[in-house]
Amino acid sequence: MNIMPTELPTKYIREHREKAGLTQEQVADKLGLHLTNYNKLEKGKTAIKLDRLMALAEILKCQPADLLAPPSNMIRVRAQGYLQAGIWTQAFEMPNEDQFDVFIADRPELRGLALYAGVIRGESMNQVYPPGTVVVLAPRQDGPSDLIAGRRYHIEYQRADGSCENTIKSVRVRADGSVWLVPESNDPAFQAPIPALPNQDEQIHFRGRVVAAIINEE
Repeated sequence: MNIMPTELPTKYIREHREKAGLTQEQVADKLGLHLTNYNKLEKGKTAIKLDRLMALAEILKCQPADLLAPPSNMIRVRAQGYLQAGIWTQAFEMPNEDQFDVFIADRPELRGLALYAGVIRGESMNQVYPPGTVVVLAPRQDGPSDLIAGRRYHIEYQRADGSCENTIKSVRVRADGSVWLVPESNDPAFQAPIPALPNQDEQIHFRGRVVAAIINEE
């Protein structure tokens, strides 16, 4: 059973307060706190109760997780966009107000990387990532030359009009050395392998490799 702690360590409050154009006095007043107590909260010298964290996030117009200091054994990653086969948009990134943070276990090989995350939509990878799964990705240099067989990647297809499709595919290498991108889906509409080569209508960009996944158990 996962139990939410009654108090949580804070960080980044000052940055979000200044971004919101508020003084310490104004925020303390909105929270019903003495200025001295609020100052300790902003400096991370005291923890914050969950209900007060929610109220503070509403005042500062941000997500509650934006104000938390990640545990020492965790890495904080920003979920930036949606991943869904068959849907063409102008960008991978979701609006700033819809972005949110997730935490994954710290691993030495992930330190120093500009990790990012995406939210799975649709059924194209439902055998491994049901809709709502958050996949964490390590950015990589574009091109198929160093793709690892059996690993999953964030693939962006881009058309001449600037629209793009962002999805996750598994890499398979055939006996002849050709590289194919394979959905892992129960839906027949998303089961055909795709060659990892650009064509006249679309360019393929290999934006990131999946290094972790947070699956919704509901």
